[in-house]
Amino acid sequence: MLSLSNISAAKGKDYYKQVDSFSGGAKTNSRWMGKGAKLLGLNGSVERDSYLNLMRGQQPCGTARLPGRYLKAGGHRAALDMTFSAPKSVSIAALVGGERGVEEAHRRAVQTTLEHIETYHAQARLWDGRKQYSATTGNLVIAQFHCFTSRALDPQLLTHCVAISSTQCPEGNWKALTNESIYRNSKLLGSIYENELAYEVKRLGYDLVKRQNCLFEIAGYASRQIDHFSKRRKQILQCAGPNASGRKKQWATQVTRSGKMRPAP
Repeated sequence: MLSLSNISAAKGKDYYKQVDSFSGGAKTNSRWMGKGAKLLGLNGSVERDSYLNLMRGQQPCGTARLPGRYLKAGGHRAALDMTFSAPKSVSIAALVGGERGVEEAHRRAVQTTLEHIETYHAQARLWDGRKQYSATTGNLVIAQFHCFTSRALDPQLLTHCVAISSTQCPEGNWKALTNESIYRNSKLLGSIYENELAYEVKRLGYDLVKRQNCLFEIAGYASRQIDHFSKRRKQILQCAGPNASGRKKQWATQVTRSGKMRPAP
């Protein structure tokens, strides 16, 4: 599943804190991705200061600004969070069963989908002297954060892909990233991730079965096992209703979202 949300610098900072609290910290569970990141000299794991500078609309070194977009209310839209969440059986296999190959399958599916988004949907608004138009730039600055629990502390394999709200135009200057194409094609992009993940999991030798409300689950997992580890989904359905549309479920995800609970020490 793919969910999208515009985030502030403060929210982006929370993502870094959360992933840094996992075993291995941000060095293991984060990485830079995208041609835009390479243009700014960013590679490997996400370094805190560079990331926070970008979230504030600055260059990674903090000495100059990158153009950014401001919401009507006046708050800075620092980035677009594209969250890829694996089917529950995939999460159980990877995080409860310890199947490292399944976790890598998720990461490869995310990578393939991001490359597609960057190539076809990274855009900026330009002016031709008479009107504005959307131009494809082909580059994004993305901080990936790999997480392993839902907000209800279920095992959940997911990746926050935080696309900074700046992209480099063909003439070399940086403009605000416009998200319209990504939002407009979100269903297609979610399907690309799910199909890529299904392909990668099948390559590992797993059989797949069709399940209600998702593209697939790994065969052999009983419904009661999946339900037991799906408390977060139940929260969303209780809010939105069992027959809610995808848009209403997205809304319910936002309004029921709270800071991630922490396991009792």
